[in-house]
Amino acid sequence: QSFTVAVSRCGDRVRVEVRDGSPRPPAARYFDAFEENGRGLYLVKELADEYGSYALPNGKAVWFELVARPCEQP
Repeated sequence: QSFTVAVSRCGDRVRVEVRDGSPRPPAARYFDAFEENGRGLYLVKELADEYGSYALPNGKAVWFELVARPCEQP
């Protein structure tokens, strides 16, 4: 299955959006320490400042935003 990823910046926010052809909405899944997948939505929820999804005519898009902070200098 193919997908596209777009990254954009608007003001102090960075937005990442992933689109695919599956109409199935994203869902948080149970995982344990030995699972090799199923952590994607959990990580987005924990790390993003905002996130969401929306339906497309031929699939869906899942997005998240992060507040852009200045890089620390060593």
